Amino acid sequence: FDEKSGFRTRSVMGAPLTGPGRLRNVMMGVLGIMLGSSFTPDALSNLGQWLGSLSTLVVFIVIVTASVAAFLVKVGGFDPVTAFFSASPGGFATMVLLGSEMGGNERNISLVHSVRIMLTVLIIPFWFRFFQGYAPGGVTALGSVADIAGRDFSILLLCAFGYPLAKVLRFPAAPLIGPMMVSAAVHLGGLTAVIAAIIYGFSRLPADQVETVSTLVANVLLFSIITSFIVAAAVRRVNVYEAFIEGAKEGFPVVIKIIPYLVAILVSIGVFRASGAMDLLVLGVGRGFSALGMNTDFVEALPTAFMKPLSGSGARGMMVDAMQTHGADSFVGRLASTFQGSTDTTFY
Repeated sequence: FDEKSGFRTRSVMGAPLTGPGRLRNVMMGVLGIMLGSSFTPDALSNLGQWLGSLSTLVVFIVIVTASVAAFLVKVGGFDPVTAFFSASPGGFATMVLLGSEMGGNERNISLVHSVRIMLTVLIIPFWFRFFQGYAPGGVTALGSVADIAGRDFSILLLCAFGYPLAKVLRFPAAPLIGPMMVSAAVHLGGLTAVIAAIIYGFSRLPADQVETVSTLVANVLLFSIITSFIVAAAVRRVNVYEAFIEGAKEGFPVVIKIIPYLVAILVSIGVFRASGAMDLLVLGVGRGFSALGMNTDFVEALPTAFMKPLSGSGARGMMVDAMQTHGADSFVGRLASTFQGSTDTTFY
């Protein structure tokens, strides 16, 4: 309520309201997944009981949307796209995102829906409280992101692939429509149960079989992705071979340009390790934290952290050394694995 009031006030004053574009796409994807999760087999099985109500609701929405849109165009001076999405009685975020994607005025759409929501929040609860005698119950505590089950997290990742798919197919509002369609297909097709069964099956396999099966699945997925590129190119009538040749021609000069830098980095890494400079650096960090009275258990994993931005193979060697010295399941071994797996060779 406070955030919406603050943004509405800033919008009326003409202050700029901008946000990170990538974060916006992420939130649109989350919203699409939430909308798609409403399409369940149970909901479809009850569809016959709702036909009368849904038909009346559709007629009501069409009349209200047309009337309010016409008013906004003639009286408010809105363009047709902005007027339509401002008048549509949908979710606030959904209408704003779709309207902006279709070329509407995002500020006007958000202002109209903000007023609608504010009137609803200010009038309806007080009406039920003071005139109907309704006493609200307690507030249920929200969960944490850490509470998301592995099955649900897998579903989220699966639905996220709807964005590039919708973008390739040139759907409007691809960050929203793509994940929503995949989410609806997942929930309608009962794929959630399939994903849960897959996770359960992996948990029952021995460690060596898990590695074999996961490698096979990874290879199949990689091949499927490459195949999907070829299919998408065929749908869009792109000559795959010629496009590949053109890309290879552009990539070869890039390789030639980076060879001197690559040689310089590799030589510098070799000198850094052979001269003992890394050992001195790690020793200095350890003594500094020890002088401050702080725990220094992490110091033994620092060689992996220092090497990773420069060389992936060098960092892998440091990680193996840490595991052989302290054990793979030790704190140092796990910390070195985290440095190796969750970071990138930035300078390389």
